[in-house]
Amino acid sequence: MSKKADQPFKFKRRKKGVCVIDLAREYNRNTSTIYSIQKDKEKLKAATVSKGVSRQSDKRSQAMDDVERLLLVWIDEKRLQGETVTQPIICEKAKRIFNELVEKMPLPSNGKVEAFKASNGWFERFKQRTGIQS
Repeated sequence: MSKKADQPFKFKRRKKGVCVIDLAREYNRNTSTIYSIQKDKEKLKAATVSKGVSRQSDKRSQAMDDVERLLLVWIDEKRLQGETVTQPIICEKAKRIFNELVEKMPLPSNGKVEAFKASNGWFERFKQRTGIQS
């Protein structure tokens, strides 16, 4: 990915009349992505994303963002202590963090508590979102 693709989208440039096609080329994105960003700019500006998390999804709950944020801190602490953390250890810790957070949160209006399994799929996506290599 080019260095320009990593830079945040500049809304001001679009207001100044820069063509969407030019922005799409510059940031190595589809024009539909540029239009979506422009349409949702206020929502994107207001979003708080966990450090290290490169994507945001409407489907993910605040609890899951908190779990991953706390999990990253825990992983960093373990690495600094020289300890090895494996996938099963990370998944088990993620489940514990999730359960602790859910206990402290009020029940949702529908009365159903979100389920979290820390599956292999979640772990692979967590690695992609956070950039964890091994």
